[in-house]
Amino acid sequence: VRLQELLLGVSVLNSCSNCIYELFELGTPLPNIEKGAVLKMREDNVHFVLHVVIAGLLLWLAFIPCLRVKDITQEVEFYQNEARDWLEQVKGDLGDAAQAVKITVAASALQTVANGVGDERPGAFTHLRLHGGPKKSDKIAIIGAGPAGVSMAYALSKAGYTNVRLLEETNRVGGKSLSFEHKYGVKHEMGTSYMSLDYEVVQELLDEMHYPHSADKVAGHLMYDSDSSTEGQEFSDWLNDEIRQELGKPKMSNTGVAMRLLKDAVRYIRHHRRLFGNYEKHGFLPAKPSNPAFRTELNCTIGAWLESHNLRSLSPLFKLAYTLQGFGFLQNTPAIYGFMWVTPKLLIGFAEQLNTRKHLPDDMSGPDTTDKQDRSLTVLREGFEWLWKTIVERKKLDVVLNVHLKSIDRTQSNVTVKYTIEDRMETSTEHFDFLIIAAPLGNLLKVLDSTPEETNVVSKLSSSTFVTTLFDYKDTSFRERAVETWFNNIDPKFPFKIWSVRDHLKLQRENGESKFPTPDEGSTQVAYQFSDSNFLNVSEEVVLKEFESHFQKHGLTDVNVVKRFIWHYFDRFSQGSINDGFPWKILDMQGSKRTWYTGSWTNFEAVNAVVSYNNHLVHAWVKQQES
Repeated sequence: VRLQELLLGVSVLNSCSNCIYELFELGTPLPNIEKGAVLKMREDNVHFVLHVVIAGLLLWLAFIPCLRVKDITQEVEFYQNEARDWLEQVKGDLGDAAQAVKITVAASALQTVANGVGDERPGAFTHLRLHGGPKKSDKIAIIGAGPAGVSMAYALSKAGYTNVRLLEETNRVGGKSLSFEHKYGVKHEMGTSYMSLDYEVVQELLDEMHYPHSADKVAGHLMYDSDSSTEGQEFSDWLNDEIRQELGKPKMSNTGVAMRLLKDAVRYIRHHRRLFGNYEKHGFLPAKPSNPAFRTELNCTIGAWLESHNLRSLSPLFKLAYTLQGFGFLQNTPAIYGFMWVTPKLLIGFAEQLNTRKHLPDDMSGPDTTDKQDRSLTVLREGFEWLWKTIVERKKLDVVLNVHLKSIDRTQSNVTVKYTIEDRMETSTEHFDFLIIAAPLGNLLKVLDSTPEETNVVSKLSSSTFVTTLFDYKDTSFRERAVETWFNNIDPKFPFKIWSVRDHLKLQRENGESKFPTPDEGSTQVAYQFSDSNFLNVSEEVVLKEFESHFQKHGLTDVNVVKRFIWHYFDRFSQGSINDGFPWKILDMQGSKRTWYTGSWTNFEAVNAVVSYNNHLVHAWVKQQES
């Protein structure tokens, strides 16, 4: 391996020297970004250091090191050609130093991500041995028909399981993926909303179901300081100001801000690779940490980790990419959750959203590979609920709705489920061979013959409350963008203040959809409110008061609430529980007492996390059976 890496280094140096010569011939100076670049093929192996006299030039070729040892020659030729193509496309813009900075920001981030490719590490499922699982002939009960339940049933069907029944408490399929249709046939997302570059497993499902549209990009984000602000800022201008404030340097130039953001983004990605390696293809959940140094470094909150590593410039991005999605405040949430969500690919996606990179390698192009620009954050025109309903319909999954569970009893030979269906008096009793819990475990303790391990898991979990409100208003001058955010409201001191609003009709029109008319008066939007309070302790009066107060401050009195949903959101473990081995201990329970567990509470409150978890759980069991 060392000999191959040495030969690889010679090839890369040759590629670099040839392309640097081309850049030199351009005769255009680049900003002084870096004095050198480090080609790091493996953390514990050979390091190649190439110092470049022309500062920053090598950053253009930053993705060349992304080479696999197994096929050196082919990879070198591919990236050499990619580098030359890129050079041709940017030659005309090199006279603008600011533009050069934008492109090199993403190039440098790409370098760091590429350097992690050779450092592949196992994920949580790589060496997993389950206590048990269903046989192909078993009758399987899945509790819950949300994304977790439906994607699990689909994964089982693809693996050859044909006798699966989903028992759903509500009158619909989809769980937190709820797409509410209102006016002109527009679907408004009241739960699951966005896709990012990390959502490959979800995109695969969309492709398999022949989703009829490309995903709509989210652009034109307008930012406000607080409720009383009437003048918003474009996202890039706002970000520059926020980073200046974080760093305490109000006079820092935009170029200086970009340079600092570049530096800190690269450092964060390097830390991410150092701590976790490149595990993503093995699932969303990283392997259980075994290194004491690892646990010591991450024994803190996300905010404290960023502060201790002098990465304060990333705090505004984390607040938007993490907290705004309902995953908790930076100063309160264990750092491991921040690393699980803000992956290198997600961070690069935000760089793309800021227009810092226009050209991506094909394997990182995001949901819509036909249009690689600004695809880092997208929404589904038909709504996320469409996906789960379509899977159920096309794969003819057996779903029973309006189920009220009476009891679940598990023995060594079977699982007995007793339930009633709404508007029916009689109790149904069904016998199954295996049980899969795809609903919040805490909701089932009253009917489940729970084990001490299950009760212990529930006692370790805490949750938040996310509120979405669909509303109409008549004032046509009130909103300028499809997405608008009040940044300073994102604070634990202000529970249920409105964080953000989104106009799905305007968003679709921004993406070229012309079938919807331009509203002659007012609009329809979704408002987002959040609190770290437990779902059961939430007062609807407080939610309504903050909602009305927000719009009154803007002189808007004709607001009509169409629908409001209050969600139990983001089940998570405390830092102490993480130190004790959660959520990985749930994997140790899989298969015990004829039961599997899935859903956001088992790893993370995101559709891609849940789908990935299910795919790898089924794959691990099938592989275990074969061996």
